[in-house]
Amino acid sequence: MKGALTAAGAEVENVGIRRNRVKDANGEIMKAEHSFWTQKSTSFDAIYIPGGAESVNTLMANGDAIAYINEAFKHYKAIAASGEAVDFLKQKGHFTGATFSTPTGEVVDSLAVITGGPDHILGPLATKAAAVVGSTVAGAASSVSGGGGISGALIQAMGQHRFWDRHVSLTPA
Repeated sequence: MKGALTAAGAEVENVGIRRNRVKDANGEIMKAEHSFWTQKSTSFDAIYIPGGAESVNTLMANGDAIAYINEAFKHYKAIAASGEAVDFLKQKGHFTGATFSTPTGEVVDSLAVITGGPDHILGPLATKAAAVVGSTVAGAASSVSGGGGISGALIQAMGQHRFWDRHVSLTPA
């Protein structure tokens, strides 16, 4: 995802439980430039939460991570998740009206909540936008277009900036 977003001109930043180095599901070390506590989701145009059972279990048990995704939804931001992170959104997000893929399923884009299995992350892309959280990505976009997969749908959503059709009155943030 990070490669697809940066290829499209995105600025990608990692946000985590703490500002430090974290290991991704592939064992690669990445630096979390921000924490959920120090950088609000409203600073970004979008967030992406990658799968990985250990990472998602950590996010599920963290109130700041849960507040982060709900705040992004309430502020009409694009949200994407893949793999096990789909269940994180389903279980911890208060996303009235949104429908979701399964952790291994095809891409579903519902109210700019984009979910799908890890085999559906990439698709052909084009122009600009984004950032990463703990095990998560968030973003900054302008004039974007995209192709298939979760990445293409997220890039297109970032170009729209906000999704006013959401019903957010029951979303805590």
